Amino acid sequence: MNDSPMPKSEDAPRESPAEAKRPGLWSRLFGRKASHGNSDRASADTDRGTLAAYLMRFLWKRKWTIIILSALGVFITVAATYLMAPLYKASSKILVQSAETQEMVIFDDLQRPVFRAKNVIPANNIIELATSEAFARTMVDEFRLDKELRRQREAPEGFREEFWVSVRKLKKSLKRAVKSPYVFYLRKKGRPIPPESEPNYRQQAIRTFMDEVAEIELVADSDVMKITIWWVVPGPTEAMARRLSELVIREFVKLEQTAANSTYEFCRAELEKARKELSEAEGRLHRFKEAAGIRDYERQNQALLDQLHDTQMRLHNTVAELAGAKARLAAWRKELEEQKGKLSSLDSYQNLLQEQISLTVDVDALAAKKAEHEQAVRDFGRELEDFANNEPELRRLERNLALKEKLYVQLGQRHDELAVQKVSDLSAFNIRVIDTPELPADAEPPWPDWMMNLCIGIPLSLLIACGIAFLRHLWEEPFWVEFQAGRD
Repeated sequence: MNDSPMPKSEDAPRESPAEAKRPGLWSRLFGRKASHGNSDRASADTDRGTLAAYLMRFLWKRKWTIIILSALGVFITVAATYLMAPLYKASSKILVQSAETQEMVIFDDLQRPVFRAKNVIPANNIIELATSEAFARTMVDEFRLDKELRRQREAPEGFREEFWVSVRKLKKSLKRAVKSPYVFYLRKKGRPIPPESEPNYRQQAIRTFMDEVAEIELVADSDVMKITIWWVVPGPTEAMARRLSELVIREFVKLEQTAANSTYEFCRAELEKARKELSEAEGRLHRFKEAAGIRDYERQNQALLDQLHDTQMRLHNTVAELAGAKARLAAWRKELEEQKGKLSSLDSYQNLLQEQISLTVDVDALAAKKAEHEQAVRDFGRELEDFANNEPELRRLERNLALKEKLYVQLGQRHDELAVQKVSDLSAFNIRVIDTPELPADAEPPWPDWMMNLCIGIPLSLLIACGIAFLRHLWEEPFWVEFQAGRD
């Protein structure tokens, strides 16, 4: 057997010069060419070293770039932290709880307890009130924050304030540069150039107070509202926090008193209306009694009943007497007829005749008396019937009068209660300050936080410096040029 290597076939594909010169990715990264074949690659991998070795070489080679860029980043962090104005923090907490009854009622018998809904938080209303522009205007005017802003802009003190004034001037110059073509166009056309407006420091101070100075939030899962003030001087910071808390409570109570005033005015109008209606009801009842001849219905009705009873008793007695008299008269006449033939003298007959006449007169008198009593009974009956007919109207007028009196009394009582409430601090909510700020004169400002800024700035500067150095290293490495030449 021939052990000599077989010659390569002429038909076998040959590598082009460009492909032969083109380096692999690993060789481009580590500056060495990759070998062909599995055995050559394995040996090349062991010779190239590890990626850590390459990174160490990279860090050592670009150490000054990394150090300079890191130092520059740390310097920028320190400078930016220094240029931030030191701010003091003062916080106060206000507890806002709903009372058991949240509604203002007019009638005690209609009052019902209204428990607070779970999705309704009273402190949210106060937060909207405290973050309003009206409160900001009040705070700016009381503490003269616009004057302080004017001083910082027009007469800065210290490098920090001068730096920010310069930044604002630069921004203003850039705005002018952007607008310069338009100004040139207006001048060329002969049109008036709009003048620059003077700075409104009061409005700027109001916006600054709303956006940066005051922070008002609701503590999670509680009825506590937290008011935080950030300012450059500890004394005014504490004073502003206390004052804003007082304004919030005062204005909220004032709103509640406004509701009480509205209810008071409504109650007063209803009370006057009830007074007029009560007077009209009394007049109608009085006129009805006069027309019906009623002074005291119960007494008069009882008196008529008593009189009717007495008359009926007398009528009953009269009827009994009349019946007895008629019986005696009939018996006497019968006896007179029987004794007419037996009488011996005229005198005896006349005596019997006179007795008969007397009985007849008595019977007639009793009959007349009976008729009189019967007429009296009928009269009393008609009078009682008239009373009975007038009773429903009388009762209706009396009930109406009683209702008007009750309404008038209740409105009067509620009127007196609201008269007290509208000048007091009574409210449907329990609101009070539970935490007040106290800042000593030598207090350290919590902002800016140097430790936090440095802990963020140093690692970030180092990472950015390493990234820039790595990109520069890749850009300047010869394998990029070699790779491009190989591709060509």
